[in-house]
Amino acid sequence: MVASGLNRSLRMCIREEQNVLHIKFTIQNEQSIFTASQVSSTSNVFNEIMNAAAKKVLPYSKPSTNRNDQLYNDVLELLHSKNLGWEHGTQNSIGISFINKLVSLLYYLDDKHKTLKLRSLKIPLLFLELLLYQKNSYYKNGTHHKTTLRRKELEFRADKLEECILQPWTSKSCWNEVITATLELCSVARAYANYLESVNQHI
Repeated sequence: MVASGLNRSLRMCIREEQNVLHIKFTIQNEQSIFTASQVSSTSNVFNEIMNAAAKKVLPYSKPSTNRNDQLYNDVLELLHSKNLGWEHGTQNSIGISFINKLVSLLYYLDDKHKTLKLRSLKIPLLFLELLLYQKNSYYKNGTHHKTTLRRKELEFRADKLEECILQPWTSKSCWNEVITATLELCSVARAYANYLESVNQHI
C-alpha cells in the first residue's frame, strides 16, 4: 500500500515537473507533534503525579463516638504534627494496622499511669502529648468500672505492636522519635507483665 502510494506520487511529480532531479520524502506522525506548551504541560502533569506518589499520607480519622476512637484520632493528630505518614495506597493497610495496635496498647494502659508509676514505669513522654491522656478527668471523677491489668493481655498487645515495627518503613529516620517511643511503651508493658508474673508465683 505504501509502495503503491509512492509510485503514484512520483509519476505525478514527473508529469508536472519535467526537470525533476531530486525528490525529498518527509515522514511525519501528526500524533507525535507537540507544541512547547504541550510539552511543558505534559511535564507538569508528570511532576504532579510523581510528587503525589512521594507525598506521605495518613488514614482518615474516625467519628469520635467513644474514647477508643478519640485516642485513635489523637494518634493521627500526633503523627500529622510530626509530618509523618505512609506512601499513598499503604496508609489504609500498613498505616491503620500500626495505629490500631498502638492505640490498643495505649488504651489498655489509659487509666493505669499511677499503677505503672508505683513500679517506676512511665508512659513515654511523646504519648503523654495525646489530648486524651492530658484530659484524664474521666478516670479521676468517673464511676465506671476500672479494669485490672493482666499479664497475658499486656504481652499480647505488646507482641502485636512490635510485629508492626519490624517493617522496612520504620527504619526511616523521620520515624525515629515515634518508633523509639513505641518500643519504650512495649518495654513498659512487658516490665509490668513480668511484675505480675512474679507476684502470681509468690501467691
